[in-house]
Amino acid sequence: MANRLDTELLGLNMASSLQIQRVNEELNCPNCQNFFTDPVTLDCGHNFCRSCISRSWEKQETNRCAVCHETFPEKNLRVNQDMASLAEKARKFSLNPMAIKLHCEKHQEELKLFCESDKKLLCLVCRDAREHRDHSFLPIEEAVEIYKEEMKSSLDSLAQWKETALQAEAKQKQTISQLKEQASSLQIQVNDDFDKIHQSLTERQQRLMSDLRQRQEEILKRMETNLREIRSYLDSVHQETSELQTKMEKDGLIFLQQEAARKRSLENNDLGDGGPKHLYEALRSPASKIRILELGDNNLGDCGAKRLCEALRNLEDKTQCLGLGGNNLTSESTEDLVSDLSINHSLTELDMSNNQLRDYGVKRLSEALRNPECKIQRLRYYYEQDRRRPEFGI
Repeated sequence: MANRLDTELLGLNMASSLQIQRVNEELNCPNCQNFFTDPVTLDCGHNFCRSCISRSWEKQETNRCAVCHETFPEKNLRVNQDMASLAEKARKFSLNPMAIKLHCEKHQEELKLFCESDKKLLCLVCRDAREHRDHSFLPIEEAVEIYKEEMKSSLDSLAQWKETALQAEAKQKQTISQLKEQASSLQIQVNDDFDKIHQSLTERQQRLMSDLRQRQEEILKRMETNLREIRSYLDSVHQETSELQTKMEKDGLIFLQQEAARKRSLENNDLGDGGPKHLYEALRSPASKIRILELGDNNLGDCGAKRLCEALRNLEDKTQCLGLGGNNLTSESTEDLVSDLSINHSLTELDMSNNQLRDYGVKRLSEALRNPECKIQRLRYYYEQDRRRPEFGI
């Protein structure tokens, strides 16, 4: 590349304007459009003045090539000594394509005419060519004057726009000044108003603090009572745990017989309509940890189911499994269940087997299951007299 450009520079007087332009493009910095000064090469292969690329990267805060936009993790600038030497020679020869008369690239004749039809500069030989036959031509000097007049008209328009913009700028400055004065006045007024409000709030704060202290004493008293109840409940849990551990230490056969008898006794209980009331008292305990509630075959009826649903709905119940199979429930009880399913977000299993829900009850239950708030993952519903009742697990 250095040898080729040296040859072009030495034969500068015979070079065409296009050749001079190409030399300039290779020796000009893409940023400042002047001959390279202390040229450096990036990893992508493009060249820049060291000062130009450094300022560009500091402004952008990114190591990016201004030509191909490739980014680099590090500032790796390699000195291009050959390009520096060629740029210096170009300065020495005062390489400037505008300082030399333009010549036709095709005929190497001086450009003297302007084709109005094609908007091109032509030599006298081009004028007589077939492609420009019947075209209108002007001397270059005359064409320059015409285009300058057109540009002058554009400059006049720009001057008018500039005047309009200056007037708008002055008006905007005046508006800003007025706004600042209004804002300052408003700030003074706001400070005065807030001083008054602060005094009023201070007095109110003192009254509220006094009421809060009194309220705190009342709440703490109730909470201490609840704490004593919780501790009492924990004592009973520890005792029950101890009893269960004692049972588990018994012989396997004896343990199984006793546990099976206990479950049969629980399953055959008949709570009746009044049973949920006692269940409600147990569930309302703050220490209640019930997750599985199996009430199958207890003949609760619609009334008992209604009371049970009210208990579960009014409390922040965490029941995950609810068994209501074989309780002689009808479609009337489904209305309360539908309400519970949309509120209780912890209930994931429900057993409604061996009940008299009929079509309407099943329809209402299905509508509740389609509700996005319902979290039921497993539903049991069948009606068989001789089928074994299913058991729920966590």
